[in-house]
Amino acid sequence: LTVYYLRNLIAFLFASLFFAFVGRPLAQKLKSIHIGRFRMPDFLAAGLVVLIQIGVVSGLIMIIVPLLVEEIRLWSNVDIASLTTYLDEQVSVYSRLAEQYNIQLNPKQLKESLLQSLNLNKLGDAVNSLAGGLGSMLIAIFSIVFMTFFFLKEEGLSQTILYSVIHSRHHEKLDRILPKTKVLLSRYFIGLLLQVSIVASLVAIGLRIIGIEQILLIALFAGFINIIPYIGPFIGGSVGILLGAAQNLDLPVNELVVLIGYLAIVFSCTQLIDNFVLQPLIYSNSVNAHPLEIFLVITAAGTLTGVGGMIVAVPVYSLFRIVAKEFLSEFQIVQNLTRDV
Repeated sequence: LTVYYLRNLIAFLFASLFFAFVGRPLAQKLKSIHIGRFRMPDFLAAGLVVLIQIGVVSGLIMIIVPLLVEEIRLWSNVDIASLTTYLDEQVSVYSRLAEQYNIQLNPKQLKESLLQSLNLNKLGDAVNSLAGGLGSMLIAIFSIVFMTFFFLKEEGLSQTILYSVIHSRHHEKLDRILPKTKVLLSRYFIGLLLQVSIVASLVAIGLRIIGIEQILLIALFAGFINIIPYIGPFIGGSVGILLGAAQNLDLPVNELVVLIGYLAIVFSCTQLIDNFVLQPLIYSNSVNAHPLEIFLVITAAGTLTGVGGMIVAVPVYSLFRIVAKEFLSEFQIVQNLTRDV
């Protein structure tokens, strides 16, 4: 019950930890700067990193949002009814894929969700809701920035918090766990951001090459949905093909079929690059785990907890390995799993 009432604060805390882990390498570089007797103070290094993060996020919003709003306006003219047959086929694909991974999925609900997501005539209502929640948004931004600053400024702050809730006899082990955790999560989250950016860029370039006009919405959706292992790329590719085809419903049938083929090639090539280049670098190298090990962990998480579990499976498993190495090292299976930790 307490967690429910504090859910917003917990969400802010996790968001600030994410930004702190992403900004940690840069903060350490800034803190190590020495010019004569001058050494950059911790508060200044943390403040600069937070300002850089705010600048990057603000810049992306200023660039992307106007383009995205314009694309949504154009998409609002698409005849959604004419896409129902295609949606039926794609929903059946998702259903079979969900059954394969033992993930609970309601085909009717999924179809309705996809139709609602494509029904962009309600953009005005969304904008009004956003404006209404501006006060809450400002509170969230201030809270996240405030906590991120102190997590970057005081590297031992998270350690101090954990000391207060963990028995003193485990503090020595905690001292060994936390540095590994910070390095591992920093590498993982930075890698994940790179993966999203590269996948979105590859999709955008491919779509532009084959002559698709409104590419931003498709590319961003494909990049972010790709975070969901295994299922995400299928959803991103299917929705991307759907939206790409929807722009060209006036083409003759044979030309539309060829265009759909080109769209499938774009998403297939992107997925091959992601599978054989990006994911091994992020999921394997960043967490020092075998690809088969990662596959089993993600599949098990999807079976037990659904899509949400698949998204957080890798960082949670990585934390488990670090903690298990310190507290359960007497077991042979733990020794084998944590050999490279």
